[in-house]
Amino acid sequence: MTLNLTIRTKVLAGFSLLLLLSAVFAVVATWQVNTFQRLQALTETKFSIIAQAENSVWELRSGFPLYMTSPDAKRRQGIKDANPKHIRDVEQGLQAYSELPNLTDEEAEKLKQTRAFLAEYVAKQPLLFGMFDEGKVDEVQEIRLKWTTPGAIATVRGITDLRKLAQKNNEESIAQIHATANRLMGLTGLLLALLGIGTALYVYRGISRPLQDLQNTVERVRAGEELKEAEGVKSQDELGAIWRTVHGLLKERRDAQLKAETENDRLNQSVISILESVHQLSQRDLTVKAPVTEDVIGTVSDSINSLTAETSKVLQGVSQIAGHVAQASDKVRSQAELVSKTAADERTSVGKMIESLTNATQTMNQVAVLAEQSNASANKATAVTDTALETVNGTVKGMESIRETIAETEKRIKRLGERSQEISGIVNLINTISERTHVLALNASMQAAVAGEAGRGFAVVAEEVQRLAESSRTATQQISTLVNNIQLETNETISTVNRTIGQVVQGSEQAQKAGEQMRMTQQITGELVAQVKRIAEVSEQQREMSANLLASVQHIGLSTERTADQISAQNRETESLLQSARRLVESVNVFKLPKMA
Repeated sequence: MTLNLTIRTKVLAGFSLLLLLSAVFAVVATWQVNTFQRLQALTETKFSIIAQAENSVWELRSGFPLYMTSPDAKRRQGIKDANPKHIRDVEQGLQAYSELPNLTDEEAEKLKQTRAFLAEYVAKQPLLFGMFDEGKVDEVQEIRLKWTTPGAIATVRGITDLRKLAQKNNEESIAQIHATANRLMGLTGLLLALLGIGTALYVYRGISRPLQDLQNTVERVRAGEELKEAEGVKSQDELGAIWRTVHGLLKERRDAQLKAETENDRLNQSVISILESVHQLSQRDLTVKAPVTEDVIGTVSDSINSLTAETSKVLQGVSQIAGHVAQASDKVRSQAELVSKTAADERTSVGKMIESLTNATQTMNQVAVLAEQSNASANKATAVTDTALETVNGTVKGMESIRETIAETEKRIKRLGERSQEISGIVNLINTISERTHVLALNASMQAAVAGEAGRGFAVVAEEVQRLAESSRTATQQISTLVNNIQLETNETISTVNRTIGQVVQGSEQAQKAGEQMRMTQQITGELVAQVKRIAEVSEQQREMSANLLASVQHIGLSTERTADQISAQNRETESLLQSARRLVESVNVFKLPKMA
């Protein structure tokens, strides 16, 4: 059964289903993202707890060796007081880890083992401080070798294993989430594709069939078949409305065609009669009158009659005008011959005037060239003077800049001396640090010797630290010597800079005196250049006036020649106009015109 729905409703229904599936896909994707975010937050919490526990264990392990080697009683007391806090931090971190949700059995087992190792470690480690204060060094070393050191190592290894397990579980969970998301995306994409194809096919079938029926009907009407009332699409959608509109248009077209055929038969008779009148007009007989009817052709006949009457009047007027033009052309030709003779006399006079002005212009050009050369030489002298003055001014400015630079250099050298004093303080601090490092290296060597075979590697490190401390002490002594030498050379440099400043001041004063002399020379040279420039300007003005006068006379000569040429052309045009007027009269006489009233 076919639903009687509009195309718009069908398309909206298809898109609604697509949007519904898209919404389901969005909900699933949101759930996956939230799951992934919760997993990442849990993993970050695990890593944070493990990192804090590791830091606290390392503080516990390094606290007692520092307590044994530190000569500062206040620092030793601080290490002893902080020890219980570090123990609580480790225990609280492991307790917090055990309370996290979704722990695997492997994580729970590893956490249980780590807490057991920690319990063994903290049972013995706090006792070491009192035993060391009582001087029981041998017993302390025995407890460290048998209990605290192995317990600390096992605790650290357990915490490290917890981190690896957390990382492994996180990666497996992420892989599982990605696999689930890929399956859901593939399934949703397949459903969207199938639904889209189904919707497209449904809409296509609802559109293609009515359009095919409509096309077949139009083709039959075009082939000349009669339009049947029973044909058409009965659907109430947009295509049904289009078909009914096209059916009405085809019917109106058929009725108009029948009416046009009847009208054409009647017009043919009127056209034949008007064609006969037009044939007589083509034989130059303007006395013919076309018959006027009541149809459209009657209007055309009336227009032809009006055109014939107006044409007759125009041709009669043209004939009269052509006679008048012929008479006027004879008079114009006589006057043009007189003007041509007068123009020839003027052209001869202008030629003589041009020759005289050409000679005068050449003389003025030579005077102007000499004036320009003098002006160029004066400008060169001025440029040389300006360059010399700029050089002197630049020298004065350079001396001032050198003096300022040397003064700034003196300040920087003084600041360099102050920085060398600061470097001396830093060197003393480095020397103090190297001495303390040396003491710590000795203590570490002693502890490594007590540890025996287990502390051999640590003893090698302690020896390297001791050698590094010795090298630092030697380097600080060398740096101190270099700083003292720099301070001595800095003082000598300051004295030299002060002497240089005095010499620069004397050179600056001499350069200023030379600049004053160059300014006076520049002023005198400028006055000379101004006078030469005025001479050159006057010469240039005279040359331009001569050139303008010559150009004006030459222009007059060219105008005279063009006037003569135009008069000759006018004579030829007048003769041609006379011949054309005669031919026009002959052409008008060919027509048969009605008699003038």
